[in-house]
Amino acid sequence: MGIREYRNRRSTCVDPNLKRSRFTRSSFCSRGLAKHKYQVCPFYWQQRYLDGDIEAVKQHLANGVDVNVMADNGGTPLGWNALLGQYEVAELLIQKGASVNFKGGDGGTALHSAAFLGRLEVAKLLIENGANIGAKNNNFETPIDVTMANWENTQFILGMFNISVDRKETEAGRAKVAELLNQSDNRNQKQTGDPFHEDQPP
Repeated sequence: MGIREYRNRRSTCVDPNLKRSRFTRSSFCSRGLAKHKYQVCPFYWQQRYLDGDIEAVKQHLANGVDVNVMADNGGTPLGWNALLGQYEVAELLIQKGASVNFKGGDGGTALHSAAFLGRLEVAKLLIENGANIGAKNNNFETPIDVTMANWENTQFILGMFNISVDRKETEAGRAKVAELLNQSDNRNQKQTGDPFHEDQPP
């Protein structure tokens, strides 16, 4: 998850109910939903992820939101949810057909997002559902690589989306996710004699 993937993406996502999304600097908004009266961003409901509002997510899925839709900035529902660490919503999205290996605009998967902020339980969920631990983003980084992102870069990326996290908790979570990824890789090598590769099927 590199800084250059996030620069110059600053348009506003408008929610007709909330007036303005908390993700005010991310470009989520040019793809409206045909079923709605207003041209609204298919990702404005990601605001609910911050509170784990699973009922709101269910409502939008029932209204026909594509569970694998990609916003203009390259984000996906599962990827954003993994970044925010909302386990129940992630589980729901997977149950509704979200691809754990779907790549966003930066080439990263939901597992990259979970690893980036040390979301251990979500990372476990993704791996249990077939996430490729060897997937590489556009910067040729695997999920374990992004657990080592320096804090300056981390703050820059989070600032783009107005997300605040505790550094100590995040770094502790990253260490646990890195351990999980190493264990998963070791188990796979014992079973197959070869680590996960980029061409692993989704």
